[in-house]
Amino acid sequence: EVSLLKHIISDIEDCKIKNLFLLALSKSCFDASYVALC
Repeated sequence: EVSLLKHIISDIEDCKIKNLFLLALSKSCFDASYVALC
């Protein structure tokens, strides 16, 4: 039961990290395209 809980928590952490990474990635792409437009 504890290992299952740990697995779920690590999955949630992975999702948070992935979301942050995607957010940072999309932001840098947006910044780059914004600079290109200017």
